[in-house]
Amino acid sequence: MELIRREMPPDFEIADMSCLHVGSANCHYEGIKEIVYWVQHGKYRYINLKGDLIEAITPKDKRFKMRSIDTRFKTPADEVEYLVEIFKPVADHIIGCCLGNHELKVIDYLDCVEEFTKKLNIRHTYGAGIYKFIPLRKNKPMHKYLFLHGSRYLPKGAKDPVQRKANREAAQKRILEELGHADCIYASQGHHHQICIVKPTATDQLYLTDDGTKIKQHYRVLSKQNADYIPSESRWFCGTGSYRKSLTRPGSFALDYSEGRYAPTELGCVKIIVRDGNIIDVLPSIVNHEEGEI
Repeated sequence: MELIRREMPPDFEIADMSCLHVGSANCHYEGIKEIVYWVQHGKYRYINLKGDLIEAITPKDKRFKMRSIDTRFKTPADEVEYLVEIFKPVADHIIGCCLGNHELKVIDYLDCVEEFTKKLNIRHTYGAGIYKFIPLRKNKPMHKYLFLHGSRYLPKGAKDPVQRKANREAAQKRILEELGHADCIYASQGHHHQICIVKPTATDQLYLTDDGTKIKQHYRVLSKQNADYIPSESRWFCGTGSYRKSLTRPGSFALDYSEGRYAPTELGCVKIIVRDGNIIDVLPSIVNHEEGEI
């Protein structure tokens, strides 16, 4: 596992992104460029990229169909080149990136993420498949993040939408908690294309004490964010969405392996808000499904 350290200001924001799928006929290029614009026109804003940055589906892949890819890109290397062009204006603001399962399909002849970081001269951000990011203030850790592309999906079950949402959040927390990195105040994965934000619940938990004569009620408080061990009730666990639409644009006659198999999902990412060296919130950043031009 790579440890990516970087000196950071006490107040900053991170767009935590995954599953861009540049090269797919259904890639939402305008949505991706919205994040680049957001970084360019704000102070102390950064980007994290967690795999499936490109489509990387070749004729040898069972999912390959000429009408499912953006034919302006002939090879995964072409997709990487366009990815570089998108993020070149904010290269210095990329804190980390890793491989997804789409890049792994072609890694025998091209490590797409390594090539991406090399062309942007940000090799220090490459975390392979899983990595920790440690923001520093005067060379001391403020807190820690765990980032990975992941390989597990969230459950579809439960007919009731309230219960379905609760099941997904519980599963997302369990998947990331089981990895054991209890010193990370925030953990996130991509892969399943769903925005799923599980916020700390410690402050919602009531407990009782007594002094021998009467009972008193208390509520738990959040742990320090830079502790060696942070209880799971004090941490954030997130799935960070996608910029790959599951439905093709009417009139395009494109074919897609997800169309007709998966429910539509909210497109976008999540944004981490840090103030005075602590995460104070994690919010969804959702984009409109409407088609934009490349």
